[in-house]
Amino acid sequence: MNSGFNNTTLKVLALLIFAGLIYSCGTEIEKPAQDSEAYRQAVSDFYVSLSAVQADQLLFAAEKMETITEKYPDEAAAWANLAVFAMRQANFNLAEERISEALDRSPDNADITFLAGIIESRRGNVNASVDYLRSAADLKPDDLQIAYALVEELERQDDIANADEVFSILNSILEQEPDNLAILLEMVRFSVKREEMKTLEEAMSTLSDYAGNWPEDIQRQFNQISQTILEDESANLTFQLAFLRNNLNQLPKFQSDLRAVQIPPNQVGFLITEFTWLPQPENAAAQKDDQLAFTFELMSEESGVEMAKPISLSDLAESDWVSVKGGTAVINGKKNLPFPGEARTKEAITTIDFNYDFMNDLAFAGSQGFRLYRQEEDSSFTDVTGSLGLSREYLDKSYKRSWSADIDLDGDLDLVMNPTEQPVVVLRNNGDDTFEVIDLFSQFTDPVAFLWADFDGDTDPDAAFLNADGSITVLINERSGRFTEVADLPVGEEVIDIEVSDIDSDTQLDLLAWDNEGIQKIYYNSRDGSWNRENLVEFTNSPSGEEAGAGHLIAADLDNSGSNDILAVTDEKSYYWLSDENLNIDSAASETDGGVLGLADFNGDTRLDMIALNSEGQTVLGVNSGGKDYLARIIRPRASGSLGDRRINSFGIGGEIEIRSGLLYQKQPIEQPWVHLGLGTYDEAEVLRIIWPNGSSQSEFAELGYDSKIFNEQVLKGSCPWVFTYNGNEMEFVTDFLWRTGLGIRINAQGSADVIHSVDWIKVDGDQLKPKNGFYDVRITADLWETHFFDHVSLKAVDHPVGTEVFVDERFSFPPAQPSIHLLKNLKPVAGAINQDGRNVTDKISDLDQKYVDGFKLTKYQGIAEEHFLEVDLGNEVSGNDKLKLVASGWIYPTDTSVNIAISQGSQQAPSPLSLHVPDGQGGWKVAKENIGFPAGKSKTMVIDLEGIFEEGTERRVRLVTNMEIYWNRVLWGVEADSSEIIRKDLKYAEADLRYRGFSRVERPSRFVPEIPDYQTLQGTTPMWSDLEGHYTRFGPVGELIEEIDDRYVIMNAGDEMVFKFPALSEPEPGMDRDFVLVGDGWVKDGDYNTGYSTTVLPLPYHGMEDYSEAPGRLEDDPVFQKFPADWVHYHTRYVTPRDFRTALKFDKE
Repeated sequence: MNSGFNNTTLKVLALLIFAGLIYSCGTEIEKPAQDSEAYRQAVSDFYVSLSAVQADQLLFAAEKMETITEKYPDEAAAWANLAVFAMRQANFNLAEERISEALDRSPDNADITFLAGIIESRRGNVNASVDYLRSAADLKPDDLQIAYALVEELERQDDIANADEVFSILNSILEQEPDNLAILLEMVRFSVKREEMKTLEEAMSTLSDYAGNWPEDIQRQFNQISQTILEDESANLTFQLAFLRNNLNQLPKFQSDLRAVQIPPNQVGFLITEFTWLPQPENAAAQKDDQLAFTFELMSEESGVEMAKPISLSDLAESDWVSVKGGTAVINGKKNLPFPGEARTKEAITTIDFNYDFMNDLAFAGSQGFRLYRQEEDSSFTDVTGSLGLSREYLDKSYKRSWSADIDLDGDLDLVMNPTEQPVVVLRNNGDDTFEVIDLFSQFTDPVAFLWADFDGDTDPDAAFLNADGSITVLINERSGRFTEVADLPVGEEVIDIEVSDIDSDTQLDLLAWDNEGIQKIYYNSRDGSWNRENLVEFTNSPSGEEAGAGHLIAADLDNSGSNDILAVTDEKSYYWLSDENLNIDSAASETDGGVLGLADFNGDTRLDMIALNSEGQTVLGVNSGGKDYLARIIRPRASGSLGDRRINSFGIGGEIEIRSGLLYQKQPIEQPWVHLGLGTYDEAEVLRIIWPNGSSQSEFAELGYDSKIFNEQVLKGSCPWVFTYNGNEMEFVTDFLWRTGLGIRINAQGSADVIHSVDWIKVDGDQLKPKNGFYDVRITADLWETHFFDHVSLKAVDHPVGTEVFVDERFSFPPAQPSIHLLKNLKPVAGAINQDGRNVTDKISDLDQKYVDGFKLTKYQGIAEEHFLEVDLGNEVSGNDKLKLVASGWIYPTDTSVNIAISQGSQQAPSPLSLHVPDGQGGWKVAKENIGFPAGKSKTMVIDLEGIFEEGTERRVRLVTNMEIYWNRVLWGVEADSSEIIRKDLKYAEADLRYRGFSRVERPSRFVPEIPDYQTLQGTTPMWSDLEGHYTRFGPVGELIEEIDDRYVIMNAGDEMVFKFPALSEPEPGMDRDFVLVGDGWVKDGDYNTGYSTTVLPLPYHGMEDYSEAPGRLEDDPVFQKFPADWVHYHTRYVTPRDFRTALKFDKE
C-alpha cells in the first residue's frame, strides 16, 4: 500500500511539528473575540477547509485546516478533521497522530472519540476500536451511529462472546428509534440467531406495519419469511433475510433509516463541523433588513406599454430591459424592433443564445406570430425568422408565451412555445441556426407557467407546468426524451403562479406555489420518496382572489441577507416576505407598488431592483435600498468557448450555483447569464460550486481567486476505467480499459452500440510492471461518471526475442476485431512526417512523450475537427509490401453521447473514423482502406496492416485522414514476425479485492494533451459525480466474480478501486524480453444525460445481449439477477444513490 508520504505530506508534518513546538513551549493562546477580524478569519479558514474537502480539493482543505492548528492549537475539531483528511489519504499513522492531538485537547468529545474508533478499525485494530467506541457511546448514549458502529465492531471482534452486548445495544437503538427499518431488520436477524422469539415477533410486527407500502415482490418475500417463522421457529433464515435487506435497500425510507445509524461504506470517517474551543458561529444567514424599501422612478414616459421586463443581452455587468407597445419592442428605451402583434404576457419575449456566440438573441411570441432576432456584434438585431427552417404554420400561430431551455440536454437552448389555446410546441435547436418542431409536451394546452429545474435531486432538470385551470403538473426527467408525470402532487387546483427556489437552503430545489390561501413549498422528500407540501406563507393582508396567471411569484434574496425571500405581484400591489437569520419566512407581508415584471441590479450596488408597469402603463424602476450594508455576488457562468466544446449552453442555463461562507449556504438555479447570491455579513462567497447543465461540477475558492465570470472547465466526464501498475518505484498510469465496451451510448456518432462488445486487451510495457514482494501489483480505478461491470480480469506475460516488440491493437472499430498479440521486428521510426498544412511534424512523432501532432482546426463540437491528416514517409528502407505494419500511438479527444445527439441534428458533419490513403502513382492520392477505426482512449496504439497497399513504383507514404480529434505522438513501421517465437504465460490473480479509494488528481498542461492521473495524490474522496443509483459490489474479496467469463461480475462505482496481485514470474530466459497484456471482459455505462438509462445501474448487461434499448424494470425481473440471485446476497449488497453529491457543501454528519 502506498504510504502516502509525498511532498505535501512532508510539508504537513513539518507544520505539525512546528505547531507542536509552539504549544509545548507554554505559550497561552487567547480566544479571539467574536467581533474580531481574527475570529472571522478563523471561521473562514475552518469552513472553507470543510467545503474544500467536500468539493474534492483535499490538499487545499488540509492547508486551510492546518492554519487553525497553527494559530489555535487548542481547537480539537481542527486536529480531528486533519485526522480524517489523513485517513482519506490512507495514511493511518498520520491519522492516529492527529486524532491523538484532538483527544488530548478534548477527551470527552464523543464525536472525536468515535473517529478514533473508526481510524483503529481501518487500521485493523479491532480491540482498540471497540474500546474507543464504547467510550464514545458512554459519552453520547443517544448517538445512533456510534451505537451501531459498536455493534458492527463487536461482531467483528467476536460475535458469539459479544452477543449479549450486541443485543442490548440494538434494543437501546430501537427504544430511541422504534420505526427504523434497518434496525428492525437487524433485530430480526439477530433474534433468529439467538432464538429470541418474543423480540423477533415484536420486530416482525412493527415491520408488517410498513410492509403494506412496499412493492408487491418485497411484500411477498416478507410474508414468506413471516410464514416460515410461524411454521418453524428454528428455520435458518440467513439467506432470506439477507435477500430481503438487499431488496429493501432500494426503498428511500430504508436508505434514510440506514443512514441514520450507519456511515456509508464509501464515506471515510466524518467531519467535525463545529468548534470545540473557539466560539461557535450562531447563524447561517444574516438578520433580515427591516428597512428594505423600493423607490420607484420612471424609466420611460411612454404610457400604455403592454409589457416590460429586465433582460440580459450578454454576460456583461450592465442590465438591459425591453418593453412592447403597439407592435414595437423597444430595447433599453432606444432600439426599436417590430413585434408580431400584441404582447400578452411577460414571457412574450424570451432571451436565447441560439447560435452560441455568447450574445443573447430575442424570441418574440406575439398574437400574430413568432419572430427570432439575432444579436450582432455591434449590438444591433437581425430578423432571422425566415432562415430557421420552420413552416408558416408555426411562424404565424398566435402565441402568448415562450421559454428557453435545453430540453434535449444536448448543449444548446431550445424553445418551448405556448400558442394561444393550443397545445405546446417545442422548437428543437439543431445547432446549425435552424429549428425543428418535435412532439413533446403537446399534452399541455395554454399553460401559464413553465419551470425547468432539478426537483428530484438527480441533477437533470425536470419540467413543471402551471395549467390554465390552476393545476400543476410535474414531469420527472427520465432522460433521452422520456418524462414521467408525478402522480398525486400535493397541491390544489387554484394556483396563481409557480417558482423554483431552494427556499430553506437544504440543497434541494423546491417548487413554490401561490394560491388563494398562501404560498406553499412542494418538494420531493428523498428520505421516503414522497412528494410533500409545506405552508410557507398564510395570507392575512396579502393577495387572494386571483386566478392562474394573474400574478407573478418570484423568489430571490431581496435584502442580500444570504437567504431567499418571496415576492408575490399583482397589478395593483406587490407583497414580499423576508427570511430571517434562521431561514424563517416572515408571517406578515410588506407592500410596495404593483406590476413588477422582473428583478435585476440596475445601478451596480448588488441589490436587486424592480422593473414594473405603473397604473398608466409606464415603465418604472424600483430602486432597492435598506438599512443593512449587506453584500452580494453576481456570478456569470459561461461555457469555455465557441470552438471544440458545446457540451453546455453558452451561459449554463439550467445549471445550479451553490456558495458557502462560514455557516452560510445558498443555492440558486441558473436561469439567465447572471446569478445573484446574497452574502449577508460576509465579504465574499468563499466557496462556490457550479453544477453545470451536463451534470459535471466545478468548485472555485475566493482565496485561490475567481472572477465574477466563471468559465466551465472542459473535463471528460467519461473515459472508462484507468489502469495503474507498480513500476518498481510507484504506481504508474498505463491507459484506459474497457473503452470499447460502452453501454447505451453513441461512440463518436458511429452508431448506438447495438451489438454489445465486452472484450479489451491492453499492453503493459515490461518497465511499467515490476515485481513487489513476489507479486505484480495491478490496480483498476473508477474515477469518472461511470458504472463498471467487470466479468473477468487476467494477465498475460509475453516473452519475446530481444530486438522485437509486441503490441496489442488498441483501436475502436465497427465491427470490433478479435484481440491478438502482434510480434514485430525491424521497428524503425518514419523518415519524415507532415500535417495537412505541409508543416514538418517529424519531431512530434518520434517518441512517446508529451509532444503531440495538433495544429488542425477545431469545429464547434468537442471531438470534431476539420478534416486533417498525418502524412508519414516510411523511407527508402521499405522493400515490398509483405507483412508491413504501421504502429501509430496517440490519443483521442472524444465526443460524448450528448454531443453526438447534437451533431446528429441539423447539417453538422458527422465524425469520420480514420481512413488510410496512399499515393496513386499519378501525383495524387487514393483511399487504400476506409473506416479503420480510431485509438480507443488515451495512450493507445493502433497496429495498421500495410500489406499490399502500395502499387509498384510508388512512394512508401501513407496518410491517416480523419475529422476526429486524434493526436499522434509516435509512429513507427516494422514487419510482422513469426508469433511462434512468443512465449505466453497466463497469470491468474492471487488476490483480487474491491475497496474504496477516491479520485486521483489529474494533470493536463493543455487541451491538446491527454489528462494523466497521478495515483500518488488523491484529489478527494467525496463523490465527484451524481452516481448511477443501484446495487454495487460490497468491498472485500471479489476473485470469484472475475475468474470466469460467466456474467457474474464486479459492479464498480466512481471512487472504487480493484486491487490485483498476480504471482511474479522468474526472469525471462536469456535473449528474451518481457512485456504484459492485461485482459478484461466487461462493460462500462456512463452518466451522460443521453446515455441509455443513465440514472440507474439497471438494466444489467450480459453476454449475448443484442442491444441496450429495453427499459429497466425491477431488479427481480432482470435476466442476470434471475440467473445469479445469490450474488445479490453475498456480493452486490452496497446500495448507492446520488444524495451525497447533491449535499456535498452541507457536510452534515447525518
